[in-house]
Amino acid sequence: MTQAYFSQIKSIIKQYINSSVAEIYIAVALFTHRDLFQVVLPALNRNVRVSVILIDDIINMYIEFLDVNTDITNCFAYSAVDKIDNQ
Repeated sequence: MTQAYFSQIKSIIKQYINSSVAEIYIAVALFTHRDLFQVVLPALNRNVRVSVILIDDIINMYIEFLDVNTDITNCFAYSAVDKIDNQ
């Protein structure tokens, strides 16, 4: 069942990440929450497959804690400008 959350979203996301046993898919425009990324790292140690989709933005490229050379399975950066130009 799908449920919408309107409060304590960060703690709910952490609970879902911590309880993941197979795969985690993260699709956000900007990944700027260091504490959420730090919850993902132990999931990698549990052999959870992690895929990340981000906007190809300078903010995402220079976040010191977002090391795409970790064991993250897939890390994609999409340009919103390219998408608009192609339509």
